[in-house]
Amino acid sequence: MATNSVRESSTEDMTRLRDGLNNLVNLIAQPAPWRDGKPPHAFSRALDELIAGANELIAANERLTRELAEQRQTEASLRGSELNFQLTVDSIPGMVHTMTATGGVEFVSRRILDFLGKTLEELSEWDRLVHPDDRSRVVDGWTHSVVTGEPFDMEHRVLSADGTYRWLQSRGLPLRDINGNIVRWHNLLTDIDDRKRAEEALRERERESRLIVDTIPGLVATLSPTGEVEAVNPQVVAYCGQPLEAMREWGTNGTVHAEDLPTLPGRLNRGSPRASPTTSKRASDGTMATTVGFRFAGSPFAIRAIESCDGTCS
Repeated sequence: MATNSVRESSTEDMTRLRDGLNNLVNLIAQPAPWRDGKPPHAFSRALDELIAGANELIAANERLTRELAEQRQTEASLRGSELNFQLTVDSIPGMVHTMTATGGVEFVSRRILDFLGKTLEELSEWDRLVHPDDRSRVVDGWTHSVVTGEPFDMEHRVLSADGTYRWLQSRGLPLRDINGNIVRWHNLLTDIDDRKRAEEALRERERESRLIVDTIPGLVATLSPTGEVEAVNPQVVAYCGQPLEAMREWGTNGTVHAEDLPTLPGRLNRGSPRASPTTSKRASDGTMATTVGFRFAGSPFAIRAIESCDGTCS
């Protein structure tokens, strides 16, 4: 803005200087311009204006030169700051990017560009890289954050440079000015694909284990180290006639025979992988079944019914 004002002033000074020169030329061209050895008043005035205009033009040129030098120095400092910022961000062990206040891509770290195999310009349509099954959820969530200013935090899949989809955790926080207005968004992408795959593998192993337990021709229950029931197979539910929630209260609801209850917690806490003493459990028809528990060091462990009786078990 300052440079533009100097340029406008310089243009006006040039115009006045040109007009003064034209006036001086016209006076000199007239016959007998000098009288009594003195220049006419109009000539003196034109000369004074010419000198003043020349001085103003010189001053304006000096100001313009200083401002141009300051502008070049400012631009050099800005480029240096941007370079330092780029180097700093690229050295962060994570994928960082900034978005405008309206949600558009502004700055992207080198790690993101390498991960996605895209240029900054290509990322203007970043939503196309999101997995089709996650796309609407991510776009709606990001739009909501931009509109409301609420932090963005979501896990979703993104197409990577090698053509595979990988799970990322995307987090975004708004940067606000002193008036509370959002200036831009700072976002962090974290590759969580290995964790998600490990979680899926664990769930698959749990499903397989559950299937194995459910097909065992016996009563099987999984307990925590403190003796809390975590899971039971369908045979236990059918035998006891009560759901898992009720089975969790086995110490108070009569599931275990009253004569066995005082000693059972101590037997559960002893840790070698051996068979425990027999215990009686109440069946859904009111009879008691003698059970033997197989305990493993550290838990979980299982209890399996091996015989039933007519209520005289002890």
